[in-house]
Amino acid sequence: MSDIEMIRPLTTLGAVVLGFVLGQASDFIKVRRQAKRRRLGVRQLIALEAGHNIVLVRDFWQSILSNEETWETEDGEFPYVRLALHASQTLYPQINTGAWSANLGEVVSSYGKDELEKIWRFQVDLEKLCSLHDFFCRANDERRDTKQFSHAAYGNPMMGNLTGSIQFSGAVNEPAREFKKLITQIIDLEHAACITNSSTGRY
Repeated sequence: MSDIEMIRPLTTLGAVVLGFVLGQASDFIKVRRQAKRRRLGVRQLIALEAGHNIVLVRDFWQSILSNEETWETEDGEFPYVRLALHASQTLYPQINTGAWSANLGEVVSSYGKDELEKIWRFQVDLEKLCSLHDFFCRANDERRDTKQFSHAAYGNPMMGNLTGSIQFSGAVNEPAREFKKLITQIIDLEHAACITNSSTGRY
């Protein structure tokens, strides 16, 4: 057997091995690219949703503030009870968290640790804000019920007004402080820019 005949099987085997390695490398690259596109898609969806929710919350906040010519009291304190009252009388926006909920399994691989903490906190803030608005609405309903009960039972709407207002103030004062804090956090430009940025990430 000549040297050429001895080398030919080795060359063929080498070509097969090389082809297999190149094929595996190509498949790996394709998988990586697909995973990258999927993660980027998740980021884009959540960024669009978050950006839209921020606009809704900002408009909601402006609607509340427009109910008063000034929010400065004589003693310089913010009128948190009035804030809760106006919030209860302002329609809450249709916040959508569908993209976030549908992609919870992908967010860990789509965001870095710091980004994930911020986007998670943002979603929690949205839930808390909605819960506080519901609380204000219930408290305001109770205030009106107290007024109506007093008028029906005693023919004295003034006493009902006073009692209802005292109960309402005591119930909403501290929650209204948290409500204002949450809105400020949600619409903060620097905070929002990080959450709605879909062009970076851990790839």
